Amino acid sequence: MVNHCIKDNCNSKIQTIRFLESTGIHRVCHYNNKLLIKSAIIAGPTKQKDVTCALKDYNIQSNCQLECFYVDTGKLNIYPGCDVEFGKRKAIYIKYIVDKKCDDKPCCKQNICEKCGNIRTRQKSYNCVNKCC
Repeated sequence: MVNHCIKDNCNSKIQTIRFLESTGIHRVCHYNNKLLIKSAIIAGPTKQKDVTCALKDYNIQSNCQLECFYVDTGKLNIYPGCDVEFGKRKAIYIKYIVDKKCDDKPCCKQNICEKCGNIRTRQKSYNCVNKCC
């Protein structure tokens, strides 16, 4: 895990975490802090694909902070809609912001897709990816 202080707000840190393919469902939380997914990349030895929107949809995040987020490493071929690098083991690299001052942020609805207005659930999250991101 890599930490970086955000210049305009030293109460926040950007962190990077990596999970290997097929290692189960991982829960990422920070005690009493809120999280905001900034980017997610699935990478093989020579190819990579940005799956930020798919991961945000899976966690029902629409520019709102989360208590925790989940990564299902068994779905690394589903998030991008294809096998990024066939026959090779992949990893997902996620950058997220940890905000220690979470009470100042406005509350927002996390179950509504911002662009298309559809109500999202974890079961329907992949249906909204092409329409909303």
